Amino acid sequence: MGQRHQAFFIARVRPTTGAPAYLCLGGFYHQWCYGQLALHAMYRFITLVRQPENAAVVRAELRALDGKYPSTEKDAYDVMPSMPCPFSSTLLGLAYSANLDPRLQPLHYSGVDMSSQYMLRPSSDCWRHQNDDGLAVIDITIPERPAYCFLHTGEDESWLYYRTDALPPLNAYEYLRVYYKLHRLKRDQKEAARNYFVAVIRLTGIPLISAENLQQAWPSNEFEDHDSGPHEVIVGENFSYSVADRLNAFSLWKSAIEELLPKGREILDTENATRLMTLMVHAETPPGTAATVLPRIARRLEALLRKLLRESHIFNFQCVPNSDVPRPYSLEQLEAMVSTCISNQGSCASIVSALLAEAKTVKDVLRRLNPFPDSHAAIILLRNVLTALKEAIVVDLSGFNLSATQICSAIARTAERIEFLDISFNTQVTTADITTILLSSPSLLRLNIIGCDRISRAELFQLLRKEPAWFRTIEGIFHPAFLSHTKYIGCPIAFTFIRAGAHDGVPTGLCLPFFTPAQILQGIYAMLPMAWDSSDRLGVTSTGGTHEGHGKTSVQHLSLAGKFYGSVLNLAYAAFTGGTLRTGELWSQRSVVCAPIRPYPFITISRTGSWAFFLSWGDSATSDSRTIPQWGFIRYRARHRPVDSESTYTTQPRDRQSDVRDVPWCRTFDADVTVCYPSTDDLQDAELLDSEVYDLRGFLRCMAEEGRPMPSQELVANVERVLYARDYLEGTLLCPLMAFNEAPKFGRKGGAEEEGKWAYVVAGDGVKVYRLPEERTRSV
Repeated sequence: MGQRHQAFFIARVRPTTGAPAYLCLGGFYHQWCYGQLALHAMYRFITLVRQPENAAVVRAELRALDGKYPSTEKDAYDVMPSMPCPFSSTLLGLAYSANLDPRLQPLHYSGVDMSSQYMLRPSSDCWRHQNDDGLAVIDITIPERPAYCFLHTGEDESWLYYRTDALPPLNAYEYLRVYYKLHRLKRDQKEAARNYFVAVIRLTGIPLISAENLQQAWPSNEFEDHDSGPHEVIVGENFSYSVADRLNAFSLWKSAIEELLPKGREILDTENATRLMTLMVHAETPPGTAATVLPRIARRLEALLRKLLRESHIFNFQCVPNSDVPRPYSLEQLEAMVSTCISNQGSCASIVSALLAEAKTVKDVLRRLNPFPDSHAAIILLRNVLTALKEAIVVDLSGFNLSATQICSAIARTAERIEFLDISFNTQVTTADITTILLSSPSLLRLNIIGCDRISRAELFQLLRKEPAWFRTIEGIFHPAFLSHTKYIGCPIAFTFIRAGAHDGVPTGLCLPFFTPAQILQGIYAMLPMAWDSSDRLGVTSTGGTHEGHGKTSVQHLSLAGKFYGSVLNLAYAAFTGGTLRTGELWSQRSVVCAPIRPYPFITISRTGSWAFFLSWGDSATSDSRTIPQWGFIRYRARHRPVDSESTYTTQPRDRQSDVRDVPWCRTFDADVTVCYPSTDDLQDAELLDSEVYDLRGFLRCMAEEGRPMPSQELVANVERVLYARDYLEGTLLCPLMAFNEAPKFGRKGGAEEEGKWAYVVAGDGVKVYRLPEERTRSV
């Protein structure tokens, strides 16, 4: 049963030999996604991919694939790992499994998580999985300018594998028309017309993937283009291509419709355009809010929407950047001017001024200098270029062959403001240089070091274990060691989310290698209202419709495809992987900072401690004591110190720590999933751990003592209100703070015959041991 739908992303990749060609690089299997839900999920993924920091990491992942795989598509899929682009796969899974943005309706979560059975490996056949509701495909070759399409058989129930008939790529309007009679909407379908229009308009203008590119990615299938392809609308070179800006998207569509629709200017006169603009402004608010604003324009608006939705061709266009913009200087001239500026120590003001007018191209010229000149003039020019491009908070130095000293000098002007620094594919920076960069940029939250060959995984883990204090202001470091869904041995853990076991008694959770208090608090604030308003709380079962929540504590309008206790892991995944939001930034536009260890909670044993947030919120129908509602911040600390006085983590000699196989507190419990846990050498039983339970204020006091950056008072107040929310009928706390002695215990039980088995010791009357179930690694 289900509404099976798969989403894939493809990209043009340079093979070992030959010309670049398209390959499928990952996918996601959704059990319940169709119609509008598929459009909403596509929109969320495209918005995440276009976010500047996410786009930088996606680009780095794609560049890392250059020259890795054979030119023959089938051969490439044979040697390709199950997840060649783990960060991009994370974005796809997040977009299709949950929406926690209250301003991007509908709020949504499903029972489909991001485990290995739903994350699809690349394949030469896109129809190899059970499918009822078509495919979504996204081209991320240029993350800021993605292309998309849908594929559908046009049948209600396909249930087919290995399709051989040629299918055309569909745009958002054409896919939605498979489910709804857009050309024959009735007058009583008022809300439907509004919802259909908003869902389609968000994706209108994004280029459509051609059948030729689809054929390259999936040589086992057949595709064909429409007889008439999408119309092309020329946009300015500086057009942001941001569908996240709904007014920008509407303005673009309005300009296009005046060209594409006969009498377009007459139909979209000032009055009608104002009505549609009002709809777009209030489209991303709860329906109750829109209902108070739209009645004034509702009657004429809905008639206009029905009329527009009958005109399929006005939704069939794509934006094309204007490439005919005249340039005052050729590339060769700019290269000569850069050389002159550097050799003359920047003394010619007229040349510098001319270069800054072409800052984007000049930056590419500087990037190709290898080695980068060891001169003050070159650094000053680079610094001025960054200023001209307004790179202050997000700084892109990807591909620059700079030393750590040159990097610190280049970002000196923005050192107090910079939050994201991209130094990927730098051949000079070493692991030891990371602390130098962090020291020079106290506001830095996220660092991209993908492709930095002199930074090894083992050295990076060792640095984190030896100097954890350096990373207490960091939210994410983008490196294969922290992005892989199959975690490498030795990955330290800074924060753990623990959700108490419900029916099976086994806790679930996820672990983060880095965190800041603001990151954790905004995740709690995004996730917990979903629990308080879930069908678990109300004792009802949702079937995928909308759900209004419970009275005064409700802040959500939900579209549910599962109960909260069964969906909490992918909700936590979405909540805690987001970087700290900037002022005015929507949750849907967040930067994603990691791919956490999942689906079970683990902790790192150390004197400094490992933090956790515990949530017990289960199915209201069960009487199991383990699901009594409670929450708490917990700090776990070791009571003893291992034999090696220089390391908190291992008793192995220092010269052997680079070999990750010798780290004793880690094991691999199946072929694909490697996890960290304390060995019998470090932790004989649960009694060797101290655990301290804190409320929100106590947690923040500890964070200040550790030197972590503090969250805003507004965020603290919001989280406090959610944590201490009360039932509006009974007046009792929905989820009380846990008692000090109820913290879940971690440890190992059993003798030699239990070697390699990890056991959870959970709180409650007596000690209950629950063995880890085997991870499912099969593909759907």
